Amino acid sequence: MKLKKEIRANMETKNLLKTFTGFAVGPIGAAGINFLTIPITTWFLSPHEFGKTSFFLLLQTLAAAVIFFGMDQSYAREFNNYQNKRKLLFNCLVIPIILSIAFLILLIIFAHPVINLITKEQSSMVLVLFAIYLPFLAIERFLLLSIRMEEKGFSFSIFSILSKLFALIFIIVLLMVWEKSYLAIITATVMGQILVDIILIIYCRKSIEIKWSNLDKELLLKLIRFGAPFIPSSLILWCLGSTDRLMLEKFSSYNELGFYLAALKVVGVFTIFQNIFSTFWIPIAYKWEQATVDTKVFNKISHYLSFIMSFVFVFILLFKELFVLLLSERYHDSVYLIPFLLFTPIMLTLGETTGLGIAFSRKTYLNIWISMAVASVNFALNFILIHYMSAVGASIATGGSYILYFWIRTIVSRSLWFKFDLKYFLIITVILITAAGLNITVRNNSILFINVSLLIIIVYVNRQTVREILLKLQEITNRLLFQKRSTSKESG
Repeated sequence: MKLKKEIRANMETKNLLKTFTGFAVGPIGAAGINFLTIPITTWFLSPHEFGKTSFFLLLQTLAAAVIFFGMDQSYAREFNNYQNKRKLLFNCLVIPIILSIAFLILLIIFAHPVINLITKEQSSMVLVLFAIYLPFLAIERFLLLSIRMEEKGFSFSIFSILSKLFALIFIIVLLMVWEKSYLAIITATVMGQILVDIILIIYCRKSIEIKWSNLDKELLLKLIRFGAPFIPSSLILWCLGSTDRLMLEKFSSYNELGFYLAALKVVGVFTIFQNIFSTFWIPIAYKWEQATVDTKVFNKISHYLSFIMSFVFVFILLFKELFVLLLSERYHDSVYLIPFLLFTPIMLTLGETTGLGIAFSRKTYLNIWISMAVASVNFALNFILIHYMSAVGASIATGGSYILYFWIRTIVSRSLWFKFDLKYFLIITVILITAAGLNITVRNNSILFINVSLLIIIVYVNRQTVREILLKLQEITNRLLFQKRSTSKESG
């Protein structure tokens, strides 16, 4: 019986690792392609032109919050409960498709007056391209979600990589044969995405059944009741993630916005760690909670993660000048925006371990109030700091907001879960804020000595954790060596 349990546990671990590997390939591949895209776009486009691409990206994320109508959340919620997957997919897609087609028609008809109302520096072609892209955006979201729910990790990853790869190919072609402008980037992005979505539709054709007889009013109302409440929280999160760029466009210049976008692109490569960790950690955390695993284990994971992320944070700052080689020399000022922007992936990743109390207590509605509070602070900080410090001010406002987001979630979670030590996280936060502040203000060679000193301080503060990690690595190495010796003896 014990042997059977061990075999089952080993099989579950292997399956978990296989699924994790499958889903990890996509973000890693996409991050790699993004890494190649950054120098191409920054070498071809001036910061002013590059800054103009922000408008399309903001529209894209806003559309996702509105046209999905929370139906993607409903689809994920009902997927394992509903037998007829085709019928479920059809009912979930009805509202997003209707909304996307309605917006498509309206935006194409009124593209010119709408763009003039919003901004004077953008072509109406941006809205036309965006309108054409909308239905594909809706279909893609649900088909990729279907693949993800079926745990087809490698298929999910292939499509994630293809979308970035096709966009990169079209970007290179259009910049070389058409024009070196923001329109070339946006057109290439839309073309690449539509091509991938056509392949995705062909791949998932057996999951799609377009029949009006599949329309189930009772099911549709059930899906709306669950999904619609997600719309306000999605819009709040959109505000939190977009205020910096909107205010830079309004109160600063496209040049500053171009520097800021370039820095965001660089930092975006590091969000891969957050995406991979979240995909892997959340299911494990729920399993541990169900199995009533000792809270000390959760605390240990938090400390391990905090050490790794804080070390990576300062390590990136140590070599931040190397990003000038990645970007064009015209974008050198972007280097000083990276320190505080790094807080976004760092604090969100750390929050995955300290904020679990909210999810475990099933009081997820608190996330809306937390997001609203942080979005308000983010708005105020951006409004004040952009006026005085332009793009640097926006980076400080964004970084500061995500630090606040981490701390509010952590304190609320602690009150609902168990009383883990806050002193440790306070020390780490102070070290990281100090590191970011010094890397913005000190612009000579002495910053190298400062960053090395900060790395030593982080190792010292986490000396117990470092000792445990080294012992575990030694354990694994010894086990592997023992297995290798045993195998060689048996073969001999």
